[in-house]
Amino acid sequence: MWDTTACTFELTLLRMCCRYALGHMSPQECEPYLKQTIDASCFITHAYEERLLLLAYQVLSGDLKANIPDALQRKVEPVIRKQLALMQCSREIHHALSEHNIPYVFLKGPALNKILWGNRMMRHSNDLDVLIQPHNILRADAVLRSLGLTSKLSEKSLRFHQRIHRWTTKKDAEYRKKDTDFRIEVHWKTYSSEFILKKSSLEFTNEMYALYLCLHAAKHGWSRMIWLVDCIYFIQSQGIDVEALRALSKTNGITPVVDEAILLADSWLGIRLVPNAHFMQLEARRKRLNQRIAMNHRQDAHQLWEMMRYRLLMSSFCTKPIQQCQVWAQVALGTTVSKIFR
Repeated sequence: MWDTTACTFELTLLRMCCRYALGHMSPQECEPYLKQTIDASCFITHAYEERLLLLAYQVLSGDLKANIPDALQRKVEPVIRKQLALMQCSREIHHALSEHNIPYVFLKGPALNKILWGNRMMRHSNDLDVLIQPHNILRADAVLRSLGLTSKLSEKSLRFHQRIHRWTTKKDAEYRKKDTDFRIEVHWKTYSSEFILKKSSLEFTNEMYALYLCLHAAKHGWSRMIWLVDCIYFIQSQGIDVEALRALSKTNGITPVVDEAILLADSWLGIRLVPNAHFMQLEARRKRLNQRIAMNHRQDAHQLWEMMRYRLLMSSFCTKPIQQCQVWAQVALGTTVSKIFR
């Protein structure tokens, strides 16, 4: 996530693009920003790192008809080609899994772009996340391999995770296809400890999916601005009651992940998702949130630090002591045993 202490005009312009795309700025309000000179290299770097390259391109070139740097056009073209390849791969996986009667859900990626933006390509991904039921791990593996996708995980390892998935920290298997630069991640749970889908079901309500988007962004320290945009726009476009979403997160013991989305929507994009009176009650979480975001930017992490980092993350998410105990049991047992069944 961008550093608010070094707020350059290029970062401000990115914020403008996000606010416009989310419907919180008019073309007239954007005009003063478009008249200023930008550092094209700096803008492209920030936009790519925040996964906002396509969104910024569509807003500036398509909606606002601004004169964009040639370098931005050149950077966008290969990203679009990659997304088209990812979409083609998702269609192949859809047909193959459906043919073998394996229920699945696409998490984020091209599917989320379709939900939020229709046929307009506004977000880009480096991978395709496919959520399946744990008892279908081996069947899904066979289907994906028939499509030319390969994984470093052996059948022995997958069989182990299929049988004891509740007590391992492993939540997915990575697949790649020759001559492609993206990966397919097959998930059998949305997080190391399943906070959302309590039973082996793939039935997502809009509220549950919004909660998943918040959880995914929070566990990564909100390191991509596109994830915050996803959360805000999904809540807006699906007409989700934010207080009802907070109630759902409390029921699942992960209230902070929604509160963080609310705080960041205000501080980074100036968008209030809840009434002022309710917003002020969330301020107590801001200090811990800022600590987690700063920690996520540390580049010198080693194994012990990673464990401490994981503990702080889970302490921030889990509001139920029994969940914290379960997560730590998974860390202690799953990490050790998983190494045996690579």
